[in-house]
Amino acid sequence: MSEPRSAPAAADRAKVRTLIGLTAELAAVPEVRRQGEGDVVDGVRVRRLVLTSPDGGDVPCLYLTPGSEGPWPGVVAVHQHNDEFHLGKSEPAGLAGDPTMAYGAAMARLGVAVVVPDLLGFEDRRAAGPRGERGYELLEAFHLLAVGTTLQAQHVRDVALAVSFLGTQADVTDRIGVIGHSLGGQVALFATACDPRIGSAVLSCGVGTVESFHRESVLHNPAWYVPGVIPAGDVPAVAAVAAGQTFWVSAGSADPLFPLDGVEAVVAGFPAGAAELHVFDGGHAFPPQVAGPATTWLARALGATVAG
Repeated sequence: MSEPRSAPAAADRAKVRTLIGLTAELAAVPEVRRQGEGDVVDGVRVRRLVLTSPDGGDVPCLYLTPGSEGPWPGVVAVHQHNDEFHLGKSEPAGLAGDPTMAYGAAMARLGVAVVVPDLLGFEDRRAAGPRGERGYELLEAFHLLAVGTTLQAQHVRDVALAVSFLGTQADVTDRIGVIGHSLGGQVALFATACDPRIGSAVLSCGVGTVESFHRESVLHNPAWYVPGVIPAGDVPAVAAVAAGQTFWVSAGSADPLFPLDGVEAVVAGFPAGAAELHVFDGGHAFPPQVAGPATTWLARALGATVAG
């Protein structure tokens, strides 16, 4: 899973971290509070845990492990947005919400250990502010800007804590990936660009250029709006730093939230041969005919033995 340790690659990643205002040490090992032995759901053991960063921030997670004996590769599964703040980690884990979003559970059934964190503002990290849960997300995003960082950086840091947790597990290998839809795909891209410990990623309907969003009058979640991202080269410049990593990118041909030309621009920004773009007939979705090959690709890219 190791990437070439060239100075330019390391410097480019550092530029992305600086752009989003990320100063935390990504390899920091979290304190772990486990909450029981969990339950077995469709052959997957589901455990609840809380990861605490060195500065005291808590990230509630679900930890999914296969029914097969380890060691397993590891994946961080990042949930979507969809303005459903009551759903976070439970949806990719297959415990609530849209069954087509249960890609974390799907990865576990493919023989991968999976951590699913709640991002700030969702499920066990939401709050009913004076303007509701959406208002709380905006409140925190604006406050982070005011102190010199971004919500995008917070999301990347949360994923890094989950990666660090996987790295401490004796039954998990050092082959680590990330998967996400919509907000999850967005966060997966930035997390992979910032963190060379992540080897492969599936980005479902979650990448595009900020300029294309503005052109088409698409108002996205506040984490997209990183100060200076457009003059820095927009999201293709983020993709360009992903040396030694591989990506499966899916996009709906009629997705109203991610104009296809913006998606194609991001994919073109990746290092040569790093990314595969899969365009399907449809909108903003992760349909089974796309999710099945995508999760299988990721499991195999990380070294899991997958039949068929």
